Amino acid sequence: MKIDEVRILGTKVNRISMEDSIRIIEEFISDKEKHQVCVPNVWSTVLMQKDKEFREINNSSSLAIPDGMPLVWTSKFYGKPIQERVSGPDLFLEFSKVAAKKGYKFFFLGASPDILKKMTTNLKEKYPSLKIVGTYSPPFAEEFSEEENRKMIEIINRAKPNILWVGLTAPKQEKWIGKHLNQLEVPVSIGIGGAFDFVAVIVKRAPRWIQKMGLEWFFRLCQEPNRLIKRYLVGNTIFIWLVIKEFTSIRILRNKKV
Repeated sequence: MKIDEVRILGTKVNRISMEDSIRIIEEFISDKEKHQVCVPNVWSTVLMQKDKEFREINNSSSLAIPDGMPLVWTSKFYGKPIQERVSGPDLFLEFSKVAAKKGYKFFFLGASPDILKKMTTNLKEKYPSLKIVGTYSPPFAEEFSEEENRKMIEIINRAKPNILWVGLTAPKQEKWIGKHLNQLEVPVSIGIGGAFDFVAVIVKRAPRWIQKMGLEWFFRLCQEPNRLIKRYLVGNTIFIWLVIKEFTSIRILRNKKV
C-alpha cells in the first residue's frame, strides 16, 4: 500500500488525517500482514538525526503518523502539506471508539501496573464493549533481557490481540517493536509513548484550543518542567535550527544551478 508522505529532515511523515489513519489501520488489521505504526513528533525527529537505527525503523514503518503541529507547519515548506496533526493520545481514543464497535482486541505493553489499571478502567467506562485481552508492565530497564523479551512475546501472542499498543517512550518502544515484529503474532503494533498517562489521567492534556495553536508542548512543560525542559526547549530549538539550515542549503544549491 502506497501512502503519500513527506520527508522532514530525512524523517518519513505520512500526509494523512485522523480519518485516514483509522481507515488504514483497519486495513492493516484485515490484510494478514504485520505492520509497525510510528508516531513521529518534533523530539523524535531530532533524535533521528543522530540515531540511525531509530530513523530506519520509522522510515521503513507501514505508517508514520504526524504527531506535532510543527511537523504540519514545516511540511508546507517542503511543498507537501500535511492535512492535520494526529496526536498519539487522540488516535488511541478515536480508535478505541472504533474498536468497541467492531470488536478489535487490544493489548497494552508498558507503563506501571497502576497506570495500566487506571487506563483500562477509564477506557472500559468510556467504551464498555472494548475488548482488552491483556496488559503487561515490564520491569524498568534500559534494555530488556532476552528472557524478558521472550516472556513478553509469549504473553502477547497468547492473548491474540489485533493491535498491540506500546507505551515505553521513544525510541525504546519503536526499537522494541522493530526488533520483534516478526515474532509477534499481531497485525498492528503501535508505539504511543505517553498516551497511557493521558488516558489514565496521570497527566492532564492541554485544552483543545491550546492544542490547535501548537502550544500543547508549553502546557506540558509547565506541568513537568524538570522532565520535559530538554525535550521541548532544547528539542524545539534544534528542530527549528535544522530546518532553517536545510532550507538555506537548498536555496544555495538552487542559486548555484541558476
